[in-house]
This record gives sequence, structure tokens and C-alpha cells, in this order.
Amino acid sequence: MEYLRKIIKKCILKTKYSEISTYLSEFEKTDWFDKEQIEEYQVKKLRELLTFASKHVPYYRRVFQERGLQLNDFQTVSDIRKLPLLTKEILCNEKESMFADVELEGIKNNTTSGSSGTPVVFRKQKLCRDIESALMRRYKENGGIDDNDFGIVIWGTHSLSKKDVLKGFFKGWLKNQIVFNSYDLSDANLERLIDCLKCKNVIYLRGYTSAVFYVASVINQRGLHFNIPFVSVTAEQLYDFQRMEITRAFGNNLYDQYGCGECGSLAFECHAHEGLHHAFEHSILEILDENDNDSMHGKVVLTNLDNYAMPLIRYENGDVVTLADHECSCGRHSVLIDHIDGRTYDVFEGENGKRVHAGFLDDMLLGLDLLNTYGITQIRIVQKKPKEFTCQYVSKYEIKEIDKTKLEKEYKKALGDSIRLLFERYELLKSAERGKRHFIVPLQIYEKNKAVYD
Repeated sequence: MEYLRKIIKKCILKTKYSEISTYLSEFEKTDWFDKEQIEEYQVKKLRELLTFASKHVPYYRRVFQERGLQLNDFQTVSDIRKLPLLTKEILCNEKESMFADVELEGIKNNTTSGSSGTPVVFRKQKLCRDIESALMRRYKENGGIDDNDFGIVIWGTHSLSKKDVLKGFFKGWLKNQIVFNSYDLSDANLERLIDCLKCKNVIYLRGYTSAVFYVASVINQRGLHFNIPFVSVTAEQLYDFQRMEITRAFGNNLYDQYGCGECGSLAFECHAHEGLHHAFEHSILEILDENDNDSMHGKVVLTNLDNYAMPLIRYENGDVVTLADHECSCGRHSVLIDHIDGRTYDVFEGENGKRVHAGFLDDMLLGLDLLNTYGITQIRIVQKKPKEFTCQYVSKYEIKEIDKTKLEKEYKKALGDSIRLLFERYELLKSAERGKRHFIVPLQIYEKNKAVYD
């Protein structure tokens, strides 16, 4: 049966895999480029993209004309700053003028989940998707994973027709993986997942950070342990308390991966576990402060170098990251991201304009050791009113009043004495878009999704 699966997979994906393999061979070499080579590589791809965009994309044709720009104005990567920042508001307003006016192979339309507060319609061509797939394969191979290894994936899937279910089952069989729906981590499905871990030789586990954390928490509570060679989380910020719980359940083989719908395969953690390497082959990454100057900590501004169908140049994707102040000991010279801080909206604002980011809450959970003490498997903080926050959690034991008081005291220190912190214990927390579960929910997000958080 395994031999048959490989033969069918090879026949069906022959053309696609051939192209992806070509890109993979290239990226295995570029992975070790020095800084000068990286600059040359990016400048070449940037100039090719700008040549196309200035001729075939109405929005950029207009920008080049209004600013009097020519291709010769772009000789270095930093010259990209001659172009304006691209926001989600601009995308929504410009609409079709962001699309190329020529036919390109394999164009598909998609919509972002809206986790940044604003869903965005975008399109990608086959070239871009293949390059993202090749970078993902490099990431797996660097983690010791072969394309035919068996794995478990925890991903968000809406209710599907029988046809879609059968199609998904066949694709899972073809890829040698079992997909569990992060929308439906019921007791029955959780037991099925754990049985799969017990009975099968699982080589990799991949999924939303919150979903993998939840499974790991249940496993730890039961005193179980599964040594999985490659555990990969994505789509949500990975907090320190989650990393500790996941590694406790599955071993010290946890790899973080960063991307977004508009530009996947942005950065990957390597075996040294010192941060995430920016995949410079696919994008230009700028980190800007509140004054739009280069910074070690700030908002993400990216340029997708491979999507000609809808060029995103200097695009603000709504994320905040912190760069590392050193190169990784693995020997790669690509920009190293120390950690993903979250979304630009992942901030609570208290009285007198006091603001704290999600990382503060991570520190509080670790400092008070609430997860282990009470067997917490799910937790989030929801701001329902300007001065009222609710800690919603799923746990084996109810949090004691003494620890509730300690946590509220820390919140008052950070956000002001008038802040109230309430506690609500649940059997299961509802998920937001596409099965994701956010750790903090600021007021503006709560007001848009009250059905999820009430």
C-alpha cells in the first residue's frame, strides 16, 4: 500500500514536484549565502519585479509616474524606500488596480483570515505558491523530515460536503498525513489524535500554535510523552509558556515558522533554536518603528518578490517582531528574527494611555506558574470594556482566589488601579477565524466578535 501511494503521488504531482524540486535545489545553495550574495540576489529579483509592476500593474504604474521613478533608481535593496508603504486600507480601496493586467499561470484568489482586524482579498500565481512550497520543504528537510514521512496536521477546516471530505481524505493519504480539524478538538477527536500518537510512528506534528499547545497540555496532564522528531507551529505567536508545555509533551524538537496569507514562508527556525531565519529568497523584510525608520523592533513591512499577479511592495501586514542582535550559530547569514511579538493590535490599553503587549501576559503566567498548578489547557484574556478584562480559561482545577488576586494586582500595576480582572472557567473555549485561538483579545477585536468571546 505504501509503494502504491508513492507511485500515485509521483504520477499526480510529477509536473508540480519537478518545478518545486528545481527551486529546492537552488534554495539549498542560497541558504548559505553571505550578506553580499544575499544583497545581490534580492536586488536582482527586486528589479525584475519592479520592471513588471511599473508596466503591468495600474497602481504601480501610477506610483512610478507620480514620483518620476525609473528602474535605474533601484540599485540597492534600501532603494525600495523610494516607494510608498502599502497598507490594507490602500489594498481595499485600489482593488483591481493592484492586479496585473496580463495573464499569468495558475492565478488563484484568496482572502486573509482577518486576524489583523481587516480581511484582505489577494491573488497569487503558481510561481509564488511553488516557491513557498519549496521553502517549506527546505525547512522540513533541515529538520530531518523526508517528504514521505508520516505526520499529523492540526488545521482549521470549515464544515465540508461529502465530496470535500473525500477529497481531503485522499489528499491526506497521498501526503501520508492525517489532518485533525482545529475547529473540532472535541473529546472524541482528541482521543483519536492521542490514539494516533500511540499507535503510529509519527515523524512530524504541525499545526496552529494554540491547537498544538492544547493537545500538549492534555498529554502532560495525563503523564504521557511522545518523542516526535519534528514539531512545527505556525499562524499564531508562540509564547514561552506554550513552548515549555509543547516541549514537555513532545521533546525538544519544536520549530517555529512564520508567514502570512499574503506572503507565506517568511521565516523559519533552524536546529540551533536561536530565532527564525528570514527566507530572503522570497521577500524583502523591513522592520520599522512608529516613525517608519529602520528598527530592531517594530512593524513588519514586506515585499513579496515572487507574486507578479498582485505585487505587494512595502506591505504592512499588521505584525510586530523583534530582530536578534546577532547571527545564528548555525552559520547562516540571513536576518534572524528573535521572536514574533504578535499583531500590531495585540496590545491592551488601560487608563491614562498605559499600554502593554501580549508578552507581558506571557511573563505573568510563567511567573505565577498557573498552568502547572491548575492544569490549564486553554487560556485567553478578553477586554470587554475599557477598564474590564476577563480571564477565560479551561483547567483541571479552578484558580484559587489568592492567585486571582495576585494576577489582578499585576494587571493594576501595568494598566492602572481602576482596572478590574474577572475570571470565567469553561469546558472549552470557542475558536475565532479558521480555528485559531488568540491569547489576548483587545477591546476593538472583542466588539467585532462578541459571539466568540461572550
